[in-house]
Amino acid sequence: MSLIRDIGKNSLIYTVTNFLQKGVSFLLLPVYTRYLTPQDYGIISVVFAINGFLSVFFTLALEGAVSRFYFDYKDEPEKLREFWGTLFVFIFLLSCGLGCLILGFGESLFKPVLNQIPFWPYAALGVVTIIFFPFFNIFLAVLQIQQRVREFSMVSLSQFGVNLILTIGLVVFAGWGAQGPLAAGLITAVLFFGVTLVFLRDQFAICFRAHYLKEALVYSLPLIPHSLGGQLSSIIDRVFVNNFIGMAAAGLYNIGFMFGSILSYLTMNIQRAYFPVAMNAYKENSKEQFVQLKELGFFLMVVYSIFGTALSLFSKELIWTIVTPEFLPAYMVVPFFAFTYVSFGVYYVLVTILFFNKSSTKFVSVATFLAALINIALNWTLIPHLGMVGAGLATLISQVLMTVFVGIIGRGLDPIRWNYLGLFFVPFLSFVYSMILLNISFGVFWVETLVKLGAFLVFVFVLNYAIWRDGFYVIRKGGGLVRNLRRRPG
Repeated sequence: MSLIRDIGKNSLIYTVTNFLQKGVSFLLLPVYTRYLTPQDYGIISVVFAINGFLSVFFTLALEGAVSRFYFDYKDEPEKLREFWGTLFVFIFLLSCGLGCLILGFGESLFKPVLNQIPFWPYAALGVVTIIFFPFFNIFLAVLQIQQRVREFSMVSLSQFGVNLILTIGLVVFAGWGAQGPLAAGLITAVLFFGVTLVFLRDQFAICFRAHYLKEALVYSLPLIPHSLGGQLSSIIDRVFVNNFIGMAAAGLYNIGFMFGSILSYLTMNIQRAYFPVAMNAYKENSKEQFVQLKELGFFLMVVYSIFGTALSLFSKELIWTIVTPEFLPAYMVVPFFAFTYVSFGVYYVLVTILFFNKSSTKFVSVATFLAALINIALNWTLIPHLGMVGAGLATLISQVLMTVFVGIIGRGLDPIRWNYLGLFFVPFLSFVYSMILLNISFGVFWVETLVKLGAFLVFVFVLNYAIWRDGFYVIRKGGGLVRNLRRRPG
């Protein structure tokens, strides 16, 4: 099986898995809103945000070392077992120690952040959850890096299904309110901590080797600012919108984010398949695979841009079919999030060399942290003048700058000679085209929809023809990949 076909097969499984999870979540949104109050949603969102931030300190970004050093030790199984086992033991001790510390002092420590939300039981449930949850993420990382995508899909869907059933049971039938999803998350984390121990018992040696831990920490510690910056960027815009404009605008903004981030299901899951294949190509220094990766990376960027354009142009129609009319203005921020994830797709391709080169992880952290600081400054500046559109624009600009920074740093290290101009120009052109059409009004809803549909089809044809001299190249290429996957499933 060719490298591109291999990535295509695996990314398809990842994407379908993620779409099933997110699709069910969207369908159950009306159910949750019937049984949970806005205050309940506020509690859950704040606790989940705190969990994301704290999880960085509970693992010290060592899950990245689990994946990276697999390629160094995969030919020496016993060393790999001891390396993974050392990290597992260390993260367990670290998580338990930090968890107990926070449970003891968290009520006063987090009072400024929680405000009116009681630490007990809400935040406490979240803290106990993140003691156990990192190990399931390590399990998924092992399955991903070994390209065991079907097992990844089955385990991931099982975890999601258990959490979903528990959440429905505790919220709908038990009437636990905000405690329901938090308790469901804790029970699920404990159950799948056990599943992780069972499935990985032969791949992990329960031991502690200081030299392995030192090696892993040298790689992972520079990534902590990267993780913290990512967490900060994901919440800062909502905080500013809420503070500058109010809860109603924050609600609209969050709806826009939910729809704009649909593209992330594609980019992130293709990345899950791309990463181990690319890392292996770098390890083997395979020029043939570099050529394939270059072709694939540019093709994916065009596909992302087309999807981003479609999502942007038809954001109004998409939101109108699912939510009530008062939420319709959320469509205005969808293009900013859609093309934020187009930029993420380019970032994922360009950043892989920095994760492969052990001495370059610090640049990933610098890029992410600088992007977070720029995001804060832009939100502070733009929101008072442009409202929630300013927040969306700040998110997009900061992500594009992070991608540009990573591309500049990686250019001197990457043996793949990317078409950097094309990787950035095509998404930019697509975004400008989308914004122009989205802001043209024809007065009649269905007329606007038909005009945008025609304009979108023309854009796709012209873009394909300009790049490959074939107006249907993406369709032909994508169809060929699907046919090959169906003929050669293994």
